Amino acid sequence: MSSSGFVRRDGGLSTGDDTTIHEDSINAHDHDPLLEDDDLELGKERSAISPPLEAAAVAEPRRWYHSPAWLFCAVGLLCLVVIQNAVFFLESCGYESGFKTELAYLKPSIKLHRTRFTGAIRATADGNGLHVPEPALDAHGRRFTGPPSPAVDAAWHDLIYGRYVPFTPSEINVLNTDTGVPPLLPLSLTNQSGTDGQVLVPREGYYGGPDMLHSLHCLNGLRKHLRLDYYGASMPTLPTEYERMHIDHCLEQLRQAVLCHGDMTPVTLRPVRNERGHVWALLGETEREHTCRDGEALGSAWRERAGEGERVESE
Repeated sequence: MSSSGFVRRDGGLSTGDDTTIHEDSINAHDHDPLLEDDDLELGKERSAISPPLEAAAVAEPRRWYHSPAWLFCAVGLLCLVVIQNAVFFLESCGYESGFKTELAYLKPSIKLHRTRFTGAIRATADGNGLHVPEPALDAHGRRFTGPPSPAVDAAWHDLIYGRYVPFTPSEINVLNTDTGVPPLLPLSLTNQSGTDGQVLVPREGYYGGPDMLHSLHCLNGLRKHLRLDYYGASMPTLPTEYERMHIDHCLEQLRQAVLCHGDMTPVTLRPVRNERGHVWALLGETEREHTCRDGEALGSAWRERAGEGERVESE
């Protein structure tokens, strides 16, 4: 047997005198190429006798679900669906198309237009005074302010009349899902002569209308209270506490309606000076162009829903 030794099956090195030297005691810098070749041969023999388990695992084909890529794809698709649904919701529910809380009947009649408000206060040409260009008329030539007159009253009537019409059964069902208010109650037929202060109802049913018309009713009521000398005799007679209650209600209604609509059109300030050049007022300029829903078109569509004899006429 060679004195150079040979590799034993137990992984040690035999020197011929049965003295075993383990590989971990050999200096790493003194490798013997012959020893390395023997190790390779031994490895082949071991592989032939008992193939390692690791080799079998490597040989197995990799399944698609072993990779995290499919999970990223699934999450991406889910996000895409959520985003598409959110965009659809925003496009189908908004200022231009109507909100869930609004009357479904009027949503197809919503249209936007750009306009400048009339009746704005302006500074005089010399910048020392204030004035309102006359006349303050709307696009139809109607006047809503100024001294009381039949023409002014007719203009307000055109805006407000026919604000309460019968609801359909499906609308009643939807309205009664709102648990924040009591369920609707039907209006019954009353004394058709209109005596004893009874409200005239065309037919039994459930009635209502858009809040826009109610706000206009409140604004017109406040306008009339400012001129009780003219309107006092024609206004409904209410106990003092109820009259004050109605006024306060209308003030609150209009305050909240203005906040609800949240018009972001800019109002700019202009200084108004006296003869000595001192600023005595700051004028809010309100004539810049606004983007609005066409409220008159909505009111007209609502009135057309019911005929003359089907509406509760109340201003």
